Amino acid sequence: PAPADAKDGPAAAEPASADGEASADAAVPAPPAPEDPVRTVRGIQDRWRQAPAVPPEVKRKLTVRFSRALARVVEAHAERFRGTEHDPARRIERLERLCRQAEALVESESPRDAAVSPAELLARKWRAQMAANTMGARVDEGAKRRAAREDVKRLQTERRRLGALTGSEAEALQARVQQACDRVFRQNPA
Repeated sequence: PAPADAKDGPAAAEPASADGEASADAAVPAPPAPEDPVRTVRGIQDRWRQAPAVPPEVKRKLTVRFSRALARVVEAHAERFRGTEHDPARRIERLERLCRQAEALVESESPRDAAVSPAELLARKWRAQMAANTMGARVDEGAKRRAAREDVKRLQTERRRLGALTGSEAEALQARVQQACDRVFRQNPA
């Protein structure tokens, strides 16, 4: 037999990106669909959760790749995933719920407050605080801020658990969740 050419080896199967890493999205022929893609995906997710620890930067990159690959599998076999935890419609509903919760944490800024000076806003807060103290319902602003920040962190964790979502509706909801979370952090500094 003739010796194998170096170009035909395993390294030639995947083109390298500019930084020398093999491209994850290279045009590789898809393997045949498994008989039960839901069970296959769950098994892969279990193995993913048991993977050894890696540096945070590597973990972030791998998590993004894994989530995107999972989303592509679910899109390709949408009818098989209907009614499961991977059902895109159910995940969008969960994202809508998270969006409503995040937006509820944002302190309302009514239009009449926008025209008021910062001194007047501070005076209003002071009067409300004094009234609460008089009635015996003292409010610890520090505890209130910490609770709001913790709620946002919990919502962000739930959002990450949803994984990658595709489509314009999902992108709009994700942007709203992120904007609401950012506003809560700005309104409640550490």
